[in-house]
Amino acid sequence: RMRAWFKAHEGAVTRLLPYHEHYMVSAGADRTVALWDLRMAGSRGGNSSGAKAGSSRMLVRRLGGVSSPVADCALVGGAVACAAGSRIAVAPLDVASGADAIVSGAALTMDPIRLRGVKGKPESANVVSLNVMPHSRLFVASAEDGMLHVCV
Repeated sequence: RMRAWFKAHEGAVTRLLPYHEHYMVSAGADRTVALWDLRMAGSRGGNSSGAKAGSSRMLVRRLGGVSSPVADCALVGGAVACAAGSRIAVAPLDVASGADAIVSGAALTMDPIRLRGVKGKPESANVVSLNVMPHSRLFVASAEDGMLHVCV
């Protein structure tokens, strides 16, 4: 049975990641990443109608500041790393030490950086996926030109 539905992004949702016990991170083609509190899904007020009122109750934070659609994201401790075009942006989620301390709906701007190749030249290929190796904490990004970038 469907518990709730709502419009999370103004375009395609490109990635969903569970975060802590009751939170979900979503990335979108609208150049944003959002943190949602799923405990509010189906709560009194009727977000099951699909109205914006339901999604605004669930929205904890929306991250923007990139100029391309967010193709992928990965969780790095208490932060989210996003791939947008040929750039990567990292922003804190601020839920790690106490989810109830978050200011509901607070916006944060990400400051994207461009990957650099072997000779230090900026990469022009779009980053298509990200991952963090759980034990070594190495950060790996793949690009549309077939290159893998391993970062420390």
